[in-house]
Amino acid sequence: YDSSEETEKYQKSGVYGVKSNGKVKTYETFEDKIYAYSINKVGNWVYYMKIDENNSTRDIVKTNGKKRIVLVDNMSSYEENTEHLLENYELLQVAGKYVYYINENLNITRIKTNGKEKTIIRDEIKVSDFQVYKDYIYINNIDGEFIKVSLKDFEDETMLKNINANNFQVEGKYIYYIDKANKLVRTNLDGEEEKVIVDKEVKSFNVVKNDVYYFAEYKAENAKEGAVGITNAYAIFKLNVKKNETTKVVNTEASYSNINVAGKWIYYNDKIANDYYYYTIYRVKVDGTEKEDLAGK
Repeated sequence: YDSSEETEKYQKSGVYGVKSNGKVKTYETFEDKIYAYSINKVGNWVYYMKIDENNSTRDIVKTNGKKRIVLVDNMSSYEENTEHLLENYELLQVAGKYVYYINENLNITRIKTNGKEKTIIRDEIKVSDFQVYKDYIYINNIDGEFIKVSLKDFEDETMLKNINANNFQVEGKYIYYIDKANKLVRTNLDGEEEKVIVDKEVKSFNVVKNDVYYFAEYKAENAKEGAVGITNAYAIFKLNVKKNETTKVVNTEASYSNINVAGKWIYYNDKIANDYYYYTIYRVKVDGTEKEDLAGK
């Protein structure tokens, strides 16, 4: 967070919301070594997993900015898996009347949004990443296997043998994922008809209908006066899979960024310009125009 005072270039970690006009709403702020992961907003409530490094515990919380309700508390951080847990994109997901989350034993558990009816789903399945989509939970387990489990009874299970996924997203009729070679790949919902759609190292992505937004490195002419040759650069790109057209949306300072597309805007984290240490949150229109530093608002 780049504050108006040059001596203070950070703000407490916490849960924040950004309105369409760019104004920031603070839901909750935390003390040192407390963080929020996997933030979901449903109606007036924001759901997230709070990780307290001071006490090695995790809670699942919902808040509307005025009222705070703990749905699950004092889960062990399961220290031998701490690094794994913190690297996950999807520690929890709100779908329908339920919150689905990874518990301390790496099982998917679900609990109603009112805090009732907690159920462990298939305790023999140890989860690395997951997504609830329509009638199934799509799961990447800790052995690198990719399966889908029916939400009807949690018994109907299909192994999607053709998928060797890191990060993934289910959208429409397809599963998009980063494979072990860091290429962006697409298959149908049965794990068949595998196709590489971005043949370069992709670090993060977000799919919205027919548009795939992804973060990647590219080769660019060095713009510095007097410099010779090629330099590495980073940017967010947009691929329209129907037209097979790729456009660069925006350059970034950092070599990695998470991407979240909402409406006509892409939200992403990046280094503050001309600052080696500090990051901020930007948004930019999907056509690459009107870039804004949201933390400066």
